[in-house]
Amino acid sequence: MAESNDDDVFRPPTVEGGASAEPGPPQRGGCLTAYLVLAMIVNPLVGVVYLFFSDAVSEGAPGIKPVAIAPLGVMSLANTWAAIALWRWQRAGLYIFAATTAIALAINLASGLGVTSVTGVIGLAILWALVRPQWQHFK
Repeated sequence: MAESNDDDVFRPPTVEGGASAEPGPPQRGGCLTAYLVLAMIVNPLVGVVYLFFSDAVSEGAPGIKPVAIAPLGVMSLANTWAAIALWRWQRAGLYIFAATTAIALAINLASGLGVTSVTGVIGLAILWALVRPQWQHFK
């Protein structure tokens, strides 16, 4: 009878090449990680500037109507929460990004900002391209 090593009892089964058969945490990828980290840094800063320094925003961006500054600040803070949700593998994060992008697009177009209004849509498209390969890991 072959001897049994007690250490083998506690080892997870392996597949060819010696890798563990148990799935590990999903890999986010460098580009998605960079995007989310940047979003978690920049969005709260933009939100604070929009909410607490709205006069400076009005002077620096005269095309934005003063009534639109506070909602844009709130959406920046919502984008922070969305980035954190995506970091935690929650699909709601992408849906929040999509909603805030649509609202910001409408506000920017109503303010007469024209072509520059679509930059948020481009950012959302880039985010979707980065998230899509890992979508099955999001809950």
